[in-house]
Amino acid sequence: MPRSAAVAVRTYLHTAAMPLQRREPRALQPRLRWLTAEIGCMLQAVRGYNDLLLVLNLLHHATTNTNSHLRLQILSTMGGLVWRQSLVWQTMLQRRRHSVTACKFKNLNSCVDEEFREMFRFRKREFMMIMHHLNLLMPDGSPTTLRVGRPGHKAVVPGDYCLMVCLARLSYPLRYVDLAKRLGGSRTICCDAFLYMVRSIDELFGHVVLDIDRWLESDNVLDCCDIMAAADHRLRHVLGFLDTTFQPCARPGGDGCVFDNMDQSDLYSGYKKQHGIKWQVLVFANGLSCTSRENPGRHSDAHVLAESNWLPLLQTVSDELGFDVCVVCDGQYSRGPNIVRRDKRHERDIPVEMSQLLNQWRILVENDFAAVHNNWQFLTHKQKIVVGTSPFARIWRVSILFHNLQTLSYGNQVTARLGYHLHHMTYATYLA
Repeated sequence: MPRSAAVAVRTYLHTAAMPLQRREPRALQPRLRWLTAEIGCMLQAVRGYNDLLLVLNLLHHATTNTNSHLRLQILSTMGGLVWRQSLVWQTMLQRRRHSVTACKFKNLNSCVDEEFREMFRFRKREFMMIMHHLNLLMPDGSPTTLRVGRPGHKAVVPGDYCLMVCLARLSYPLRYVDLAKRLGGSRTICCDAFLYMVRSIDELFGHVVLDIDRWLESDNVLDCCDIMAAADHRLRHVLGFLDTTFQPCARPGGDGCVFDNMDQSDLYSGYKKQHGIKWQVLVFANGLSCTSRENPGRHSDAHVLAESNWLPLLQTVSDELGFDVCVVCDGQYSRGPNIVRRDKRHERDIPVEMSQLLNQWRILVENDFAAVHNNWQFLTHKQKIVVGTSPFARIWRVSILFHNLQTLSYGNQVTARLGYHLHHMTYATYLA
């Protein structure tokens, strides 16, 4: 509060107290009303919690030399206004405390590359590239500041801190207490930073792992077919590998469910004997993956494929290129122009050598699922996956996105088996 305002408060209190010292009852109420209005104007000029304490001290000193009757009247009249204003500034002071100015991994140069990758699944160079594409870097190279949390309780944190919390939380299901010990901050800030980062990444790049049309363009399809033909000429028309993954989750419904219309039978799989969610995943020959929208676990793999509407897109590409573009699937799918699979036990529709060959290559998609769950082990803890309360669909898409970025940098089992690496594709090209 400016010094002139402080002097004015002291003068107003002294002037109002002079006639009241002689116990003039008629002058008591008008003076107190005038005093209330003047002090209210002064409190509106308060700029901080310390200035408010100064006003309270002025009230105390101004009423020290007055009689007890006047002091009680002033305090009773001004108490409500001063108390409300003090609560406002005290709340704002508490919000300022909920901020993180730096994290323990702030100096990336002092951290060993392998140690950094072990915790965050990326090396420092790739980490800075991800920050650049997420608009978390200033022009001078310093991280931006973000406001995370629910409205009215936001915290100010650095952008690199948010990304580190997100990667560390996904790579292993650490408690927020453990994340706070490793990276700094509090449990609340770690939780807000993780949810904010998952939502932001999904809104910016969630379409990259959902948009299969981009990879079904003629040039990309021919490149994938050439990769498969180089591995085995009998698979020259194969685009990639298709399968459905089942993600277990906590049992919905009951007293702990926040949605009354949700029944546990919607997600219960009789085949898996547990509750979960299904995703259709197509792993291309270049090692990158696309995923469909989430589906209830009670549906079959064929139903999930029909809901994804991918087969008409494959047929359209086949008509453009003049040959049937195929994907390798397991025995849960029905054969068709765009689906090849091994024979079941009672089937003898294709030669035994071809059936064994397809079975060997089909394992690649299973290995890819295992790599996703090994690198992002948050997906393996179904107790943390509560349908309706946790944004697990966003978490799945973000995990697939990070898995594809890892494939661009380090490759995976699909690229190792096919002897191919995406040297020509960068993060900017993939995320465009």
